[in-house]
Amino acid sequence: MTTSKKDPATRANELFKIAQKPLEIFFEEKLQYYLQDIKDQPVLKALCLAICYYGCAMDSDFVDELTRQLQKPLQNSTDKCKAIGDANIHRLIREMVKAENAGHSEAERPLDFSKKVASILMKDFEHTLSTRAVFILIELIENKATNGLVMKQVLAYKPEIQAMHKKEPKSAGVNILMKKLE
Repeated sequence: MTTSKKDPATRANELFKIAQKPLEIFFEEKLQYYLQDIKDQPVLKALCLAICYYGCAMDSDFVDELTRQLQKPLQNSTDKCKAIGDANIHRLIREMVKAENAGHSEAERPLDFSKKVASILMKDFEHTLSTRAVFILIELIENKATNGLVMKQVLAYKPEIQAMHKKEPKSAGVNILMKKLE
């Protein structure tokens, strides 16, 4: 039990700010290594989610490094797909977008991380469609706060999405995306 008279949300934010920088420095140094096995990194995952939830992405060098690493292939990967399309990493990014939206609804903060992710996804749209990164795109479309970041551009790519749907009819991500666009 705490004796603090502060609101629990304010107190949690203050405690996070104390731990944030040392953890960022620790993980940023070898981020590529930690991302290769992200499902076994609960502290890194919690840090990423908290950064997004508390709206700290804009001022974070760690988030800048994370977005750089998302655009590179993983070192241990046999295919040369970008890290953002990796099976485990795309789940983390989707959860980060959800966390940012949850934090955003409680306080008016810019969606800095979601903007960066949307930019990465739209930069190489063919890669986005052909990997699990399409599920991150779907997450951005489904949320009212982030829909405007991608929807206009996605609609411009509708012929490419339809072509991918015909080429890969069993692709769950493309199928869901097609339903969202109808």
